[in-house]
Amino acid sequence: MSFTFAKTAAALAVIAACSSAAQAAPLNGSISFIGFASPNPSVLVCTASPCTLANWTGLDFPASSPNAFYSATTGSFATVMGASGQGTFSDTTFTSPGQLFSAGGVTFNWTSVTTSGDGTTWGATFIGTATASGYDATAMKLSFSSQGAGTSWSAETVPVPGTIALLGLGLAGLGLTRRKSA
Repeated sequence: MSFTFAKTAAALAVIAACSSAAQAAPLNGSISFIGFASPNPSVLVCTASPCTLANWTGLDFPASSPNAFYSATTGSFATVMGASGQGTFSDTTFTSPGQLFSAGGVTFNWTSVTTSGDGTTWGATFIGTATASGYDATAMKLSFSSQGAGTSWSAETVPVPGTIALLGLGLAGLGLTRRKSA
């Protein structure tokens, strides 16, 4: 009986240790950005003209800081950033992951990107991590779209599969421990 209790206690200690590693809450909610490509007609970087999906290689935002405005924040983004404000988008090439924006105390670094475009509307979906003081680093998706001379951005958080997997692993361990004792 004490051996089973010791194994159960050890399993609970592992689960507690894993869950206490994340002491803050993840970011949640959404942010909407708007910016303009001025003084250039576009923020799209292409290796040839006309710009096609095949030769679109990155984004070149205006050098001024701020170069974007945000509004319509929801969830913890509204708590950290407020309802509206200014931010800065960083130039990026699709082969070099890194920081894409910093606004209102939130920073977003991307690790992968997929692109789409039809010659009129251009889109890029960046997957990465958003960080803010007092919150856990949070998996996030940022959807970028551009039409003509104006450019608009929007961002939304995505679920963090690791948290769900950790909980499932802990519950499976408890189930196995109980099955062995029976």
